[in-house]
Amino acid sequence: MGELPSRHDNLEDFPLPPDFFRSDPLSAIEQRYLEGLGQHNMAKLLVTLSESFLDAQAFPCVKTSRSMHLYQGLAPPSEPNIIPFRAATTVQATFRELKHLLCNVTSEQMTNAVHKYAYEVLDMAILHEIPTPTPQQRMFVRWMATECPPPLRRRDFCVLEVHYEALLGNGKRAFLISQHSIRLSSCPDLKSAYNLVRGSIYNSGTIIMETDSPGILNVRTHTQMDLKGRVPSWLHKVVVRQRVARLQSLHASLQDLRLGETLDGTYIPMVRVDARSHCGGCGKTFHTFPKWRRKHHCQLCGEVFCSKCATPLQTKGRVCYACKGTTVESSLRSPCRSADAAYAKHCLFDDFLDDDDDDSIVGANTTGHMPAYHPCTSSSKLLQLLDKPRVGELSTPDVALEALQFDWLAPGELASPHQGSSALLPMLEVDSAHVLRLIV
Repeated sequence: MGELPSRHDNLEDFPLPPDFFRSDPLSAIEQRYLEGLGQHNMAKLLVTLSESFLDAQAFPCVKTSRSMHLYQGLAPPSEPNIIPFRAATTVQATFRELKHLLCNVTSEQMTNAVHKYAYEVLDMAILHEIPTPTPQQRMFVRWMATECPPPLRRRDFCVLEVHYEALLGNGKRAFLISQHSIRLSSCPDLKSAYNLVRGSIYNSGTIIMETDSPGILNVRTHTQMDLKGRVPSWLHKVVVRQRVARLQSLHASLQDLRLGETLDGTYIPMVRVDARSHCGGCGKTFHTFPKWRRKHHCQLCGEVFCSKCATPLQTKGRVCYACKGTTVESSLRSPCRSADAAYAKHCLFDDFLDDDDDDSIVGANTTGHMPAYHPCTSSSKLLQLLDKPRVGELSTPDVALEALQFDWLAPGELASPHQGSSALLPMLEVDSAHVLRLIV
């Protein structure tokens, strides 16, 4: 039988106060023990993730998508619930970006992880940092609380975490994060105070590795977790599998990170609201009553859009769907399709709801030879075409050639599907402000 939630199980309890855990320093004996344990776990996990990861017999692939491969192992005979899972993905990113998303060492990184990237994490804290013999290593004692699907109670974990910058046998750089549950008096059980069931994580972690292609990184993760408590074996398997499969959200997290860096470092002049009577995306007229169709500035290009053509930011303001994609132009060429394709699906779905929407590029300039640029419409075409299934997909699709295969006629005219392909095809360029533009 499953668990029953407590009446005191309240989201308002998190995050815990900064001084909640005792800050007493570790004794010399505790430091030596934890350092030895961390070195052992790190060495074992490094071999698991870099050398014996792809073991078809021990870990057959149970799910494959465009952005991730999921593998399932066999549980120990004495612990049928502890089923190990592995996942792998490929991203176009830098070590700095991925370490910023995965390390979660500073207060800012932990806050961003809780509110943006680590969807199931309710709170986390670094309790101790243990001295290491080399600067390539860092060792911590981390506490974290996680959400569980009903009817399960929330879980928390106290783990020894090691960060290690390694050079693999093939000469490639790698960055490893290992985790293993421990017991410390400075991290007491919180079941009575916060209704948290203390779970266990066994020799799990993540590795980032260089590939033969510059700018392309492999990310692999291995997880072996015991949720403890009264959890049916089938539900335990589902919960752990879902958490491991969230590795595919790394693509969307990278886009959010790059978007935030762009917003923080650039001043964008905003178009006057009263200078626009039509939405820069769908072309619809703004209503006399603002409540029905409000005007919103895109924080990246400064244009004015309606709420359907601009998505809210995590922090403040909105950004149009084109700029949401073009700020991470490199991800359009990633070997794995970004998990952020939901934005394209949003645009497609709106077309079925609005009868007066057409599927054309609006606002073409009828007085000059250059078509007027509307970032939302031009890039939404790009994202929609990328979202379509491909036959015999290349490992690195050429977006500029594939996505822009639609006819382009004289200025101000839209191509008819019955006309030939003799018309000029538009080209794609990204200017110094990282804005995607169509040119003839």
